Amino acid sequence: MDVIHGIVDRWTFYPAGASLLDLTGKVVIVTGGNTGIGYWTVLHLARKGAKVYLAARNESKALDAIKSMTEAGIGKLQEDFLSKEKRLDVLVNNAAFLTGPYNTDQDGVSEVVMIK
Repeated sequence: MDVIHGIVDRWTFYPAGASLLDLTGKVVIVTGGNTGIGYWTVLHLARKGAKVYLAARNESKALDAIKSMTEAGIGKLQEDFLSKEKRLDVLVNNAAFLTGPYNTDQDGVSEVVMIK
């Protein structure tokens, strides 16, 4: 109970985003960036100055997310990542697709993440 209470207190009083450095000039790819955690990750990283590429399986939903973010003042995402960038500074690999039951390999590593 004390450990949980301490964690809650720390999270409650810690200023959100204070530890995230200035990302101006950094290049980031976020997979699964069109909804949920991925969407808000893209938005937050862009607000911190990063150049963010949003990757998603559903182009229509990705374009809707980009439009929403663009309207929020982030700017347009450009052409293919590799044709424009010399490096990648951060990859947020948020996309996942569950194709069957939860399985692990012999080392106990989850086999959940798979993009078709």
